[in-house]
Amino acid sequence: MVSPGLFIPALESSGLIMPVGILIFQMACLQLNQWHNLGWNNLTMSVNFSARQFASATLLADIDWVLTETRVNPTLIKLEITESAVIENPEQAVELTEKVRDRGLQISLDDFGTGYSSLGYLHRFAIDNLKIDQSFVKNIEVNQRKNSVINSIVSLAQQLGLSVTAEGIENQRQLQYLKQLDCEYGQGYFFAKPLSADDIEKRWLTPP
Repeated sequence: MVSPGLFIPALESSGLIMPVGILIFQMACLQLNQWHNLGWNNLTMSVNFSARQFASATLLADIDWVLTETRVNPTLIKLEITESAVIENPEQAVELTEKVRDRGLQISLDDFGTGYSSLGYLHRFAIDNLKIDQSFVKNIEVNQRKNSVINSIVSLAQQLGLSVTAEGIENQRQLQYLKQLDCEYGQGYFFAKPLSADDIEKRWLTPP
């Protein structure tokens, strides 16, 4: 096994992130369709898009091709983009996120709180979800200052009508703290390490 921290930069630097990224998007949509056909109709799928993918001139055409080929319900797909993907050209990002959402897809702003995106633009981005970076979550109740950042992000999202996902949850204490803040979603090793589709079905999906 090779860590994503190693192979993703290699994909980025070689330019392979574009074809590989679209292939991953297609496979994710096909997998979601398979689960829907088995009866788990409420499942959603989140797919990471790199800054380079998001800046691609063919992004919308690639998305349209995958949606047409897979016939997936786009409202149950979340595209995750980082702050760095939107900060270089905020005006273009505002227009692009609107066009992506016009296709029915949801958008999550990943690693929120670690970048430099302007709060002045945040209310203009057509996004649905903010993801709290794991660097804040891992220090819950250890570093009160970082707790204040988490509190602020959740409060900001609620005021903007966005949902919130906390990354990197590793224990019950962190989960409980986030629940008290009404953070709607969470991910991390507390729930499971990365699993294959078969293992997900065996562990999490009971017969409908």
